[in-house]
Amino acid sequence: MSLYARDIGRTVGHSSQCKITDPDLQDIFATLTSLLSDQTSLTHDVTARQAVKKLAELQKDALKITTRKLCIH
Repeated sequence: MSLYARDIGRTVGHSSQCKITDPDLQDIFATLTSLLSDQTSLTHDVTARQAVKKLAELQKDALKITTRKLCIH
């Protein structure tokens, strides 16, 4: 299942247990990386480039986040 960028917030936000399946997580990484790497509008956006780097670290488990940080409402 390929997720659209606008659906990611719903997928993550409506997870009552803050859990996402591995395939959904991989789709989220791919979708956000693609969106933030857009050559047309984000080529010079430093924040977008930093976000892509952090996504890559998360995907490799090099950047750790806790469920507490994710579930702050």
